[in-house]
Amino acid sequence: MIDKTLSLYYTNRSTIDTMEVPMFFTMDQKRALKSRLWTCLKLGGIFHLITHENPDQDGAVSEFLIMKSVKLCVHHDRSQWHFVSQHEAIEYANALRKRVGPADLVILVDVGIILDLENLIFDPHWEGCPFHSAAAIIFELLFVNEEGRSPKSVRELVAFNDRIDSGHEVGDHDEAIYATIGVLNQMLYEEHGPVGRFKAKLPGPDDFMILVRNRPAGRTDMFHMILLLMALESYDQ
Repeated sequence: MIDKTLSLYYTNRSTIDTMEVPMFFTMDQKRALKSRLWTCLKLGGIFHLITHENPDQDGAVSEFLIMKSVKLCVHHDRSQWHFVSQHEAIEYANALRKRVGPADLVILVDVGIILDLENLIFDPHWEGCPFHSAAAIIFELLFVNEEGRSPKSVRELVAFNDRIDSGHEVGDHDEAIYATIGVLNQMLYEEHGPVGRFKAKLPGPDDFMILVRNRPAGRTDMFHMILLLMALESYDQ
């Protein structure tokens, strides 16, 4: 488990810019994780990526970032996806580790209710966690360098995910803007009927959330996750 006292140094998660403050993870922790991922890839191992059933944007963005960090895409045969309930996640992962190959990695994102680098469990749902999402944890570990800098496209994607995963508590517009939009929508409806609506312009792939919230009927979690990962790969081009 990560020493929670480190979170005292991790001050502002709202915008995820260059993050010029000291960060939650040490550079040694970041290098160790990157080494494990690249070793798995070079030795022909499989990345077993576990998230919760009915996957959402945080599980998809987290797994996308892990794959991107070792230059894997959804079409490669080096990843396997697993979907479990929150209360079964740790038990499932422990059983899976006994069956996989020696070069394979079992990685949990957005499930497990702990942050455990040794066992590759990345879940923000523990008391005192300074992160708004699992993707933000993965982001800092794999994409933020010693100076606090990171690739712009990845930074914006994580900021978008944080906004959604926090229930719009971070990285969003002021309430006054939404109040104005509400008035405009009411005026539009009264004048012209249900012809459309105004909406706030926010950074990030808003269309991605249509895919998250509208899972194709009768399709499996695996199908849905692959669809989400393909969309994220397209956004990243």
